[in-house]
Amino acid sequence: MKAAPFLALALAGCVAPSAVAPPPTVLAPEQRNLLQEIAATPRLATFATQLAASGEARASSLAPVTVFAASDEAYARLAPGVAESLLAPENRDTLGRFVAYHLVEGSLDTAELRRRVAAGGGTASLTTLAGEPLTLTLTADVLTLADADGDRAYLTEPEVVRRNGVLHVVNGVVSPTLP
Repeated sequence: MKAAPFLALALAGCVAPSAVAPPPTVLAPEQRNLLQEIAATPRLATFATQLAASGEARASSLAPVTVFAASDEAYARLAPGVAESLLAPENRDTLGRFVAYHLVEGSLDTAELRRRVAAGGGTASLTTLAGEPLTLTLTADVLTLADADGDRAYLTEPEVVRRNGVLHVVNGVVSPTLP
């Protein structure tokens, strides 16, 4: 009978099985959608944060979309505080336009982007989900995006194809016309 107090103390620290959190679900890369792929890519942490904060759901929808995601190294070249300021509550509309400017309807892989540049005589215009164009050209055989201000970003990494579109990591930050 002397074991009963010890047993009571041992059981006092136990947690009912229903209160234990399940382990996080880890999806294999081929099972991820674009939103999940971006969130799982460490070098896209800034873009992933902006994408989540913007409420832009098209990167997780079933409709195909192409994402041109700026790397963290690209954001690091901006003036201090610029990327963070987009996350302020008063800048939510601007953040939404900024993120939508990095998305284009449809699954555009590298081959299709090159085909469009060739068909356009060396240039192609892509209408973003923000409703503004991105200009696509080749610079020394590297696909190059340019915004209306002439800021450039280069597609320097292999694309990632997921069930709902294509992810292109770019090494620069392009921006829509902002008020």
